Amino acid sequence: ATRKMRLVILALGLLAAICATSRASPTYLEDVELRVGNYIDDLVRKALEYIRSLLQKHDPYPVPAMPQQIVTGDDIRLVATFNNLTVSNASNFIINKIENNIIGFWAKFDVSVPNMHLEGGYQVMGTVKGKAVTGNGNFKLNITQLDTSGYVRVGFASWWLQMTEMDIDYTIQDLQFTETGLVVEGMTQDQIQTLFSQTFLDYFKNNEKYVSSQVASYVKGIANDIMKGKNLKQLLEWLNNVIHGNILPS
Repeated sequence: ATRKMRLVILALGLLAAICATSRASPTYLEDVELRVGNYIDDLVRKALEYIRSLLQKHDPYPVPAMPQQIVTGDDIRLVATFNNLTVSNASNFIINKIENNIIGFWAKFDVSVPNMHLEGGYQVMGTVKGKAVTGNGNFKLNITQLDTSGYVRVGFASWWLQMTEMDIDYTIQDLQFTETGLVVEGMTQDQIQTLFSQTFLDYFKNNEKYVSSQVASYVKGIANDIMKGKNLKQLLEWLNNVIHGNILPS
């Protein structure tokens, strides 16, 4: 399942892959755009629909392992590790925008998810609003109206394609947090859940640039690992084979 999840990330990189064909001449680029542009757009949308089918078929969907997370902001400092993470209700995503520019070597995207559910195991320690926090258990997080937009630029590393730049922006309307095993100094269970729901919402809103940079770095690393050693033609053939079930994503 983790191998299939990597296709989600590759789709973002592939949106920009067509931009890295060649700068031989304007005429060549126009010819490439006319001959290949529609095929690329169609293939990317098919890839996104393939992702949707995976999310539907395997709901809840396992999330790839994440490194230790450090959450630092006003009145909050937490060090957390997560395990057995799954995401559900993510297949109802809406594709608001897909745009690519061959000459500029870039692509833009905007995708929104009306409601998404994330849960799994956790271990955490730190402080929130001056109160000591410790915990080891399970959590559930419901996210309402997550909108993610981004900018991707690609280039060549030797003869293959690599993602050289990725910027992500997001907005969240609301989130609700519930858990087991979390202890906050001097607080009841209801107070803990209310505190963390508001604290996490404030954190994601107030630290959007930092969170986005961490996510972008994570995505870029996985995408470049997948794209390494493949030129544009090989990437397109690989993705087409994955979509049609001829191979499993690696």
